[in-house]
Amino acid sequence: MKYFNIDKDFRCHDGSMIPAEARANLTALVDVVLDPARERFGKAIHVNSGYRTEAYNKTIGGAANSQHCKGQAADICATHEGYSCMQDWKKANLDIAKAIVAGKDWDQMILYLDSNGALLPRFIHVSWKRNGINRHEVRKKVYGGAPIYPKLTEAEMALLKK
Repeated sequence: MKYFNIDKDFRCHDGSMIPAEARANLTALVDVVLDPARERFGKAIHVNSGYRTEAYNKTIGGAANSQHCKGQAADICATHEGYSCMQDWKKANLDIAKAIVAGKDWDQMILYLDSNGALLPRFIHVSWKRNGINRHEVRKKVYGGAPIYPKLTEAEMALLKK
C-alpha cells in the first residue's frame, strides 16, 4: 500500500470502523488495482466512497448486494485540483479508467456518465475480489439516472484500451 490509507480514505461516511474481513479486502483492492492504477495515471486519485456498512449503504440507496459492504469496491475520481474546467477533470477520470484496464486485474468497473452519454465519467466504481472470480467487466450508468448498467460497446472498450 503506497498511495492510500485504509482508515483515512476508505472509512464509511457514517464513521463506523472497518471490520477485519473488509479491511483485508480493501488492502487487496489497493495493492492489486488502485496503487498500480495510481502509478500508471501519475497523479493522486480521490476515494469518494470505500467501505459502507449495510445500514449506511441502504440510506444512500446503494445496491442490496453492494461490494462496498464487503470492502471489495471503491468509487474513485481524479482530485479536483489542477484542472481548469469540468471537461478536463472528466478526461482525467477517463484516464484513470484506462489505467485500471491497462492493469488487467479488476472485477467490475462502472463509469458514471452524464446524460449526454459521452464517455467522460464523473466517477468510477471499481471492485476486486481476493476470493472468487474477477469478471473484468466494464459497465456504464447515467449519473442520477435509472438503475440501468449496460456493458460498454466494443467501440467504447476500444477507447479504454488506447
